[in-house]
Amino acid sequence: MTFGRVDLAFKNVTDNMWEVLKVNYCSWPLINFLNFKYVPIKYRVLCVNFCGLLWNAFLAHINQRSADKIEN
Repeated sequence: MTFGRVDLAFKNVTDNMWEVLKVNYCSWPLINFLNFKYVPIKYRVLCVNFCGLLWNAFLAHINQRSADKIEN
């Protein structure tokens, strides 16, 4: 984890919030619908955990992309 200036962190959140929220609102309802409709009960937690892993990779990508913009 990196620690930096609060103003840069605030700018990072404000720059990326709407993009992340749009992807969040499009993906998680669909993931949950498919999970409850088609995944057997004993695999539902595994399915959501896997999707959470992908979601965290997406968030890390967005964070790194904004950090690269700040450096350049």
